[in-house]
Amino acid sequence: KMELCIQLNKQYLDRIPMFRGISFNCLVFLLSLLESRIYLPEEYVLCEGSYTQNLYFIQSGILEVIDLKTSTRIRLYDGEFFGEQSLFVLRKKTADIKCLSYSELLIISKDALSQLIEKFDDFALNLFTYLKNKEVVKKKWDKIRSVMQIMRFLRRNSSNLKFEELVIQKEHAKIKENKLKN
Repeated sequence: KMELCIQLNKQYLDRIPMFRGISFNCLVFLLSLLESRIYLPEEYVLCEGSYTQNLYFIQSGILEVIDLKTSTRIRLYDGEFFGEQSLFVLRKKTADIKCLSYSELLIISKDALSQLIEKFDDFALNLFTYLKNKEVVKKKWDKIRSVMQIMRFLRRNSSNLKFEELVIQKEHAKIKENKLKN
């Protein structure tokens, strides 16, 4: 059953730069985290002004992105994806996304993505390489890099500290360092 699931979804996931070339174990884990949702024609997936922290893959169907300010309309088809920037930068959506046909979307949440990052170095490397070149997250690159360093430290030292505690310790160390410089 899992092999069938992998064969059916691998072609979609390979189109997404952050998932290209990931290990088999990472792929299996990723597939276990994906949520499948069916949308009807004319149903909205996202509305302008709403917040989401999900990445959406169009497994089947046709969607339309409608920018209400510029009246621009863009169609999205099978195999395309959207929402990757919202996983890292929380901001209001600037467009509506509406289904034009019966559509099946595969969805991965920010929490599920965090689990992937913590468990699989190959995925973390793909993701951060992809994000480094995205304009919207360039400002947050230093924070992303420090989080990745903390994750590597955790894996090497098999520490019992929780990830959040290490992030807080790292931030406190930076604050002290900046105070000493001033």
